[in-house]
Amino acid sequence: MPIYLRNCPCIALAATICLLPTGPSRAQILHADGPLPSFEVATIKPSQGAPPPGTEPRGDNRPGADEVRMFVTTRLLIGHAFNVQALSKSQIVGGPEWVNDDIYEIRAKINGPLSEAMQAMPSRERQEKTELMEQSLLAERFKLKVHFETRELPVFALVVAKGGPKLTPSTNASSAHGLGLRLTGQGAELKAEGTSIQSLASALQMQPEIGGRLLVDRTGLTGKYDITLNWARDRGAAGGPEAATAQDEGGPTFFTALEEQLGLKLVETKGPVEVIVIDHIERPSEN
Repeated sequence: MPIYLRNCPCIALAATICLLPTGPSRAQILHADGPLPSFEVATIKPSQGAPPPGTEPRGDNRPGADEVRMFVTTRLLIGHAFNVQALSKSQIVGGPEWVNDDIYEIRAKINGPLSEAMQAMPSRERQEKTELMEQSLLAERFKLKVHFETRELPVFALVVAKGGPKLTPSTNASSAHGLGLRLTGQGAELKAEGTSIQSLASALQMQPEIGGRLLVDRTGLTGKYDITLNWARDRGAAGGPEAATAQDEGGPTFFTALEEQLGLKLVETKGPVEVIVIDHIERPSEN
């Protein structure tokens, strides 16, 4: 189960295609309900930067099913391990500045019997098991100690726009193909077959235009849909529909495209959000 994490869901200079998570939105914190599982062995080394897009190991150098390989900041690792939106400081609170800046290369191995058992699990259960091992790694090697609080924070509510949804019901809803994000220059295309609105909300939340806010699905839509969404990225105007006014010649802004093409709308509101508060953390030893 190779994992590659960088400073944002997908970084591109020209054209990049990446698969986005199709499980629950990164909003509900993953809490362990028993002893944390651990990697069999893990190495952590400081890195001068994450590898550029398209340089992930291939062929014989590609990680096996029993390996995890990451290039991450500590904040991104915490976010991934606890299933929260790491790009927002509102859900991961506190910690020294190096948590946001220092990048580490992490290579970890899962022991044989556990790895074999995980291959038979549903994908979300397998992902959660890996995330719990990352929590163990943070506790052991970064000496991470946290507590959890519920705070009233700004969120986006995904609702049906005036005029109703403009969604295409999937003809193959029993077989989801995952959400793919394609970036070309200043343009972006989000595409999926047989996906749920919850999975769409999870993918939308990862986009820079959201500004790291939690996104809550309030559409009431329960079907499976084939989705294509095209917009012109405007990373400098992240944080809300009023701020995102710049428009690329190749298409509409993120918020406009969502309403015009899918009949959905993001409404700024507030709501209770569970957050992680860092009580203690240390730079990790390499071995």
